[in-house]
Order: sequence, then C-alpha cells, then structure tokens
Amino acid sequence: MVYKLPICFLSVGIVGCCCGLFLVPYIFHVVLKDIVTKIMVISPSSQIYDAWKNADVPIVENFYFFEVLNPEDALNGLKPQLKERGPYAYRITMPKVNISFFENKTVSFQNRYTYTFDESLSAGPENDTFMMINIPVATMVTMLEDLPRFIKASMSLTLKELGEEMFVEMSPKKLMWGYEDALFKFIRSITGDLFIPSDIFGLFIGRNNTGVGMFNIETGERNKSEVNNINTWKYMKELPWWLGYAKMINGTDGFMYHSFLSKDETLYLFNADLCRSVSYKYKRDTQLSGVPLWLFALDHFTYANSTIYPPNAEFCSENCPPSGTFPVAKCRDNSPISISNPHFLDGTEQLQNSVGGLHPNEKYHLNFLSLENIMGMPFELAIRIQLNIQTIKSSSIKQTGNIQTLQFPILWFEEIVTVDNDTVKQYNDGIGLALTCSNVVKYVMTGISALLVMIAVIIFTRKERLTKKMKAETKSVQTTEKTPLLN
Repeated sequence: MVYKLPICFLSVGIVGCCCGLFLVPYIFHVVLKDIVTKIMVISPSSQIYDAWKNADVPIVENFYFFEVLNPEDALNGLKPQLKERGPYAYRITMPKVNISFFENKTVSFQNRYTYTFDESLSAGPENDTFMMINIPVATMVTMLEDLPRFIKASMSLTLKELGEEMFVEMSPKKLMWGYEDALFKFIRSITGDLFIPSDIFGLFIGRNNTGVGMFNIETGERNKSEVNNINTWKYMKELPWWLGYAKMINGTDGFMYHSFLSKDETLYLFNADLCRSVSYKYKRDTQLSGVPLWLFALDHFTYANSTIYPPNAEFCSENCPPSGTFPVAKCRDNSPISISNPHFLDGTEQLQNSVGGLHPNEKYHLNFLSLENIMGMPFELAIRIQLNIQTIKSSSIKQTGNIQTLQFPILWFEEIVTVDNDTVKQYNDGIGLALTCSNVVKYVMTGISALLVMIAVIIFTRKERLTKKMKAETKSVQTTEKTPLLN
C-alpha cells in the first residue's frame, strides 16, 4: 500500500506520454486525412469546386523583352549585347468552360484565357519600342538553310525590296498580339494559306479569350492520389512529337496535387507552352504569411541535352541546340524556337556567355511551386519560360551579315500565382487551427503526464531514502543493544 500512489502516478504518466506523443497525433492524422481527402475532390458538391472552376486566385503574367543594344556589331559577327526590358504585366483570368463530368470519374474542360494589360505593374506602356531580333526573318533564314543557293539569293533580294532587316524596332504589344508583317504578306501572295494562315504575326496571337485545348482529368473520386492528373490533352493520350517516355502526359496543370504530399515525391506538371510534362523536386521549406510550405523546383536537367542527361534523347537526338535549351520546332510548325530557363539558368557557361547582358539568378529566374503539403495546394507558383530563336549566318542572304550561329533570346515570361489573404485566413481557420489544437493537446497531455512521472520518481526516491535511513537507524539500535548492561 505504501507504493500504491506513486505507482498509479507512474502508470498514468507513462500511458499519458505515449498517448500524447503517438496516439493523439495518429488519431488527428487519420481524422484530418479523412476530412481533407473528401474535400479535395473535383465535384460540383465539393468545397473546392468554385475555386477550381473559376481559378479566382490573382494571376499575373510578367513579360521581359531583350533589347539588342548593338545590332550593327552583331551583324558584323561580334557578341550581341542585350538589355532586359520589363516587366510588362498582364492580369489573367482563366475560368474553365465546356465542363463535362463522366461516369468513369473524370471531367473534361477548357481554360479560357483573358489577358488585361496593367500599366501600374509595368515598366512602361505596351507601345514602348526598342530594337529586337526580327523573328519572321530569322525563322525564314533558318528554314531556307538547306535549300539551293539561288532560292536563298532570291529571298535576300525579296527581303531588300520589302525593307526587312535582321533587327527591327518592336513594341511588346505588336510582338505579343500581332502586327501585319511584310514578309508574311509576300509569301501568302504566292502560296495562299498553304504555309502561312495570316498576314499577321504575333507570339501570342489567338491566345486572348481562347484556350490551349480540351483537357480530361481525374476528379479524385476513384483514386485520391490521382486527383487533377491529366488523362488527355486535345483528345491525345500521348504527345506525337516525341519518343518513348517523352510522349507521356504526366502530372497536373498545377492547380492542385494530391493531399498529404511527401518531400521524396517527384511532382509533374504538364505545360502546353512546352508541349511536354516537366518534373519538380523538393528544394527547401518556405512560408507565406505564416503558412508553412514546401518549395518544389524544376529539375535542373529539364532542358539539358542528351550528352548531359541521356534520357532527354527522347526529345531530341540529333541537330539539337546547346544544353540548357529545349527545341520545340516539332510542335511549333517547325519554327526554330527553343525554350529555356530565363537568362539560361542551369545552362552551360558557354550558352550563358553566348550573348552579353544575361545574369542568371535563382532568386528571379527559378521555376517553382510552393505547396501546402496537407492539401496539396500551391500557395505560390512561378512558371518561368524563356523563348529563343536560332540565328544562322547565310552567305546567300545578305541581311544576316556575319551574325553568329546561336540561340538568340527573344523574351521570357513568368506566370505568378499567389493566394490572397482570404485563402490564407481559410487555411488558418481550418487546417491551421486543427494543427494548433492537435499540438496543444499533444504537448499539454505530454507535459502533464511527464509531470506525473516526475512526481512518481520523486516519491519513489524519497521513500527509498527514508527506507534506507530507517534501516540504518534500526541497525544502529541493534548494535547498541548487544552491549552488556552490567559488567
């Protein structure tokens, strides 16, 4: 009976510590996972449906153009010197239209992109002008490279008559949304619509108020881990331009991933501008307005050629551009356009030094997703892409002069998505509050239980000392009593 109370304290304390450290977090995880996985499905009845349908988070797309500072020197074979101009910012809305749900738990839709120029976020008006490379001319020169000399000489005379040069004054508005091009007009006067459908040239022509094709994705009702995964794009299960694994359409559109992510996972995102899927790996922990996030960055080998990363031979196996650039001619009407990270980030030193004025920096040029791992939702996203065009010196086309053969940067753009304060508040009032409550219960229970264990140990220690003291006193008395009372 002497040790009944401390034994009780010790037992309750040990059980309480185990519950606080292991059982409470486990029960919380099971309950939270059940709730979140039910919420994070794409269905008209789900809590995320309106956000998925309307994409009502603020989206800004910034465009940075490369001004050519020394066009005459570049035509004489010297290194082109570039200056970044921008940003020229557009606010984007991209609601989903033509939504159809199917019995196999998939849904089809199109995104309708609308671009609205925002001068308050821009370095200047859309009609700013500066010297840039003439993309139609550079494209034509490259496409004529393997044709007979007399054809190229004829084109040189035509370009002279049309007043076309290798470099031209251009504005962001014209380059993006279109302008009447004399070369295109001339070619169409001969071939009609056979090769060129319009006299108008623009990098984003036809993009405003339209989409990039029909998607079919998993709703997550059949398999929670596949929510938002893309099944088909433009009714294609595979991409026809590439070989092997490169043909696969992997991942999501970036709106959401499955809940309860792991840092060891590779996340895939399909990007229609790249005509391919790309992969992201965990890089570091970060946060936004106090919300803990995991930053996943674009794999460094994404734009490497096959000499550096052999599997990329499935995208290009011969006549490939320098490592650090990805050729998209096959899915862009054979236009000699390549894709890269801004300022050739992750490219070779030779590529980065091929033109002047580039300053690759992860802080400004990294392509990344910052996700809240429980929901699998990006709270911050920066998709950054640079467009380059191949330049070739042609002895038969005088407009090229002695220009170097290189991947010439045109512009780079970034799609920036950052959730608003309402989304942060919803997180804090929901998952954030639940995590806080779980931690409070965990630490309070563990603390009280640990205190009971300490009290039990103290009682045991004191009783043990008292017992030893009593034994010592008893032994002393017994020793004294053995002494004779009379001599």
